[in-house]
Amino acid sequence: MKLALSSNPHILIVTASEPDAAFLAALADRGYRASSTEWTESALQQACEETVDLVLLDRDGSADETMRWLNRIQEPRHPAGVIVTGTRPSPEEAIRLLRAGAFDLLIKPVPVERLLEVVEQAIVNRHSFMRIMGLSERLQSANESLHAQKKCLERERDRLIKRNHDLGLLNRIGEGLVGSLQADEVVQGALERTAELIPYDLAALAWLSGNHAWSRSSDTNHEGQALAFRQNTLDHARRHADYLGGHGPLAHSSENRCEVEIVLQVAGRRMGLLRLLRRSPRPGFNAYELEVLGMLANSLALALRGADAHQEVQSLAATDGLTNLLNRRAFNSALHREFQKADRYGQSLGLLMIDIDHFKAVNDRFGHPAGDSVLRQVSVYLGQTIRTVDVAARIGGEEFAVLMPGTGPGQAVTAAERIRTAILGHTFLPECRDYRVTVSIGVAHYEGAGGCAPDDLIRDADIALYRAKSNGRNRVEVAGLAGMALTPIAQALQPTMQ
Repeated sequence: MKLALSSNPHILIVTASEPDAAFLAALADRGYRASSTEWTESALQQACEETVDLVLLDRDGSADETMRWLNRIQEPRHPAGVIVTGTRPSPEEAIRLLRAGAFDLLIKPVPVERLLEVVEQAIVNRHSFMRIMGLSERLQSANESLHAQKKCLERERDRLIKRNHDLGLLNRIGEGLVGSLQADEVVQGALERTAELIPYDLAALAWLSGNHAWSRSSDTNHEGQALAFRQNTLDHARRHADYLGGHGPLAHSSENRCEVEIVLQVAGRRMGLLRLLRRSPRPGFNAYELEVLGMLANSLALALRGADAHQEVQSLAATDGLTNLLNRRAFNSALHREFQKADRYGQSLGLLMIDIDHFKAVNDRFGHPAGDSVLRQVSVYLGQTIRTVDVAARIGGEEFAVLMPGTGPGQAVTAAERIRTAILGHTFLPECRDYRVTVSIGVAHYEGAGGCAPDDLIRDADIALYRAKSNGRNRVEVAGLAGMALTPIAQALQPTMQ
């Protein structure tokens, strides 16, 4: 606030008698505006106004009344100067008056020249005081502005520090996303890192490709709620797949919780849904957090699509194109894996080698499309007659294999006979209903005691299959332990297979 210094100062004379005419004339000659009033409340109010530069108190009243006036005049922010005239006060009273703000005490009668001299000094003092106050106010305003700017800079600094920290976390999340081609690892790693960046109570992600869903809770005591939240998210994504908008993160709140959902898209195609939930007293998701979630969702969607593509390639590389069973290479990997488990846990491992009898005759008589149809139908029967833990594969032209973890020789033979019987009873070629497709099966098993290798198990199953072919086909033959004679169980079962 700029303080204006009057060019013709206003002097208010407070007296119970007529002011000295010579004094008034002298004031006017020197450019002062002078007015007089009595000791009234309205006069006191006038003395407190900023338009008054100097007040002359003619101390006709009591000392207490003079003190009251002095105290009131000093209340405004820019008080007027005060000169007190009157009878000689006691030293104590003089000290009180000066401490209360009086510029000077003059003993009546006061010569006009002396009075004018003191008035001049008081006015100069008043103007100096006003300039100092103006400078002080400008300095205070500048300090307040600097303080506000400092606070603003501190907030900006804190914001930049947080952004830098968050960018580091986003970078680590991004490294985690590209560092794995397994969807489970991608999602669980992303959800854990996201909790450091944007705290939440529950998180769930639904991926419509393959109908996968994941969830995470910040509190292990709420794992049940996390599972329910995950299922709800997957159901919501399935039901509204066609209506999930291409919008950014969408936040909504209720009385005791707030939630945000982000549609996961790849090349404009809606692929899934990410949801985060916060319970009271956590605050709602702010604009910055929604912006970060939007960036994270884009990276997450691309990473999951990459995991899908990898899985598709892996599946194609491991799958026989005609029957959709595992191919020879994938079967060998599964065999070595299950062989290691059998060794580690001392479990049995069964292997069936299956060959379609006279398959060349099917191709020669009915054509290769019919032969392909037979191969596909046999693969279907294998899938229907084996357990979910068993592994079926096409390992050659008309040759199949079934790996049966935790299966002893008796169970393996029973399963082989079930497969043989099912295929025998099926009409594979509608155009020739009398033609029966049969299979020969060789059974081998490993007791998990060590001492042999996967290739030994395959060799024994092949030997048993060769024996089934040699003994008339459409039969099951059993090998002994790899590299050993038939077991008592196999010997007991062998006559029933003849």
